[in-house]
Amino acid sequence: MSGQGDQTGGLPANAVGVLDADGAVTDGMPWAELDGRLGQVAITAMTATRGDWQLRMLRIDGAANDTVHDTVHNIVHAVRLTGHAVSVPDGAQPVVTEVHQGVDVRVDADGAPVHTEVRMLVPWDGELAVVGGMSPMPSATVLDPPTGFPMIIAVRLGANDPAVPQIEEKIVGSSKKPMRILRTGLSIPEVELAPTPDGGHAITVLWPDRTREVVLLPARV
Repeated sequence: MSGQGDQTGGLPANAVGVLDADGAVTDGMPWAELDGRLGQVAITAMTATRGDWQLRMLRIDGAANDTVHDTVHNIVHAVRLTGHAVSVPDGAQPVVTEVHQGVDVRVDADGAPVHTEVRMLVPWDGELAVVGGMSPMPSATVLDPPTGFPMIIAVRLGANDPAVPQIEEKIVGSSKKPMRILRTGLSIPEVELAPTPDGGHAITVLWPDRTREVVLLPARV
């Protein structure tokens, strides 16, 4: 995970950008405005939301003007996805917490905490950072994203701290003696991917409240 700093290259919050070999953003767009194309790259993008969490699923489908869809070669150097930004009041100091597969930024505004969080679900080896200077936001960068395979992040904006282990006592074994057990439970969305017959992807999401949902990411047309 890299440190805090302004590494967005002009990329705003809740956006997606294609990066060149020097890490500069060559094409960027707000997530809500994605419509099948990002610069010269054809993409498929979908969201799923439950509670404070939103899943953002992005697939590089190939060059926008390709008639033959290349699902073997990587056609972009990197893709960066940004989460929600939070404003830092005068005199306040953001608190950055490295969490499992992600990063959380906390800012106290008028005595009330605000958290913005990103978790990198697919692939697991994305680069996580806090970017944006005085309007910090978490971000995930995927190097050499494979064409035809989804990238998935989970973003959260809310007052709650990131989940921490809980303690419970159970009777374990024949000794009948209590044992303290640490457990984290299901604190972030979990996903499973499967190909569909049409060449797309079925993404099964298990939300923190144990609700299961299937999101269909269609094949490139």
